[in-house]
Amino acid sequence: MADIEVVEEPSAAPAETSESAKAPPRPRIKMLPKPDDSEVKAQTSKLNEGIQAHKKRIDEIKETINNKQNGRQGRSGEQQGIRTRLVELKTQFQGELVRFSKSLFRLNGCTDCHPTCCQ
Repeated sequence: MADIEVVEEPSAAPAETSESAKAPPRPRIKMLPKPDDSEVKAQTSKLNEGIQAHKKRIDEIKETINNKQNGRQGRSGEQQGIRTRLVELKTQFQGELVRFSKSLFRLNGCTDCHPTCCQ
């Protein structure tokens, strides 16, 4: 068989502490001038005006929808009067029905029911 040779890699070089080994200082980078914001502000204000116009239109649409919904729930004076009269007749009928049923129980000699129903 072939002989295998083991080769050791050289270890990392020891850290040099001499001043000559230090990196040279970096030159200062000049600051760039600030960009002109007038274009950006003009575009932003134009977009904000569009947004405000759309918000106003949305508010108008919401108001229209709410008015239609309230119109469905609301009734005219004539309809309200008829509805009130219907409720009055219904309660009057319920009272007559209770009175009639109690009189029937009395006529038939009801003794099995609750004592307060026939009085």
